[in-house]
Amino acid sequence: MEEIILPTEPKKPLSQQHLSQSKDFVKLEELVQRFCPFVTQSGEKALLDAETNIKLIHTDFSGSSGK
Repeated sequence: MEEIILPTEPKKPLSQQHLSQSKDFVKLEELVQRFCPFVTQSGEKALLDAETNIKLIHTDFSGSSGK
């Protein structure tokens, strides 16, 4: 499996970006693992907020069987 390495300074033009040490590389896979709990918690909080403050017609997500 190949790794996707993200540039440390993505907004700089390629000609001005410096090659980093391999220990400084940020890999997409690692970033996703760190970001996943935030996305999950944000979705749970948004659903709780909606259930608390808005009268919802549907109580489950589209296409889910509720199981």
